[in-house]
Amino acid sequence: SFPTRRSSDLSKRHLIWYTNCQSLLANLPSIKVFISEVTPKILMLSETRTIPNMTDNELSIPNYSLFRIDSENRHTGGVAVYVHSSVKIDLFDCFSQQNIWSISFKILFGYPKETFCLIYRGHKSTHSDFTSFIDRSCEILSSKSSNFHLIGDFNYDFNDKSKSATL
Repeated sequence: SFPTRRSSDLSKRHLIWYTNCQSLLANLPSIKVFISEVTPKILMLSETRTIPNMTDNELSIPNYSLFRIDSENRHTGGVAVYVHSSVKIDLFDCFSQQNIWSISFKILFGYPKETFCLIYRGHKSTHSDFTSFIDRSCEILSSKSSNFHLIGDFNYDFNDKSKSATL
């Protein structure tokens, strides 16, 4: 959920935010209020449930560029990144297969040069598919940066030793 009141201290410390929004279109008014109060440099959203016939214009937020990977339906899936106009990124990998969606990018200027991979893994994705995806992503990310961040909703039980040992 999004904070409802402005905190100048909060907006200065947290310039990159992430949440599972469970429908970008349905929650866009709340997201716009949050952005106007906190002014993050980057806002990453998973489970956006956006589909290709939704236009960027209907999802736009002033002073932010939108990068998104759509789902096939409005029930699950999708990821999106809003990037403030003062920040430039290199979007270098987008993925949408086997109920896994991701966007990978590197910040070029306007914030420390960090590399991110935003992920949403749907419940129907198999353990094998997710493991292969993580291996693939880490290989691509490590070719771009020695340090990178995997962020998102993995829908994955890391306490299950039979699965997490292979991840």
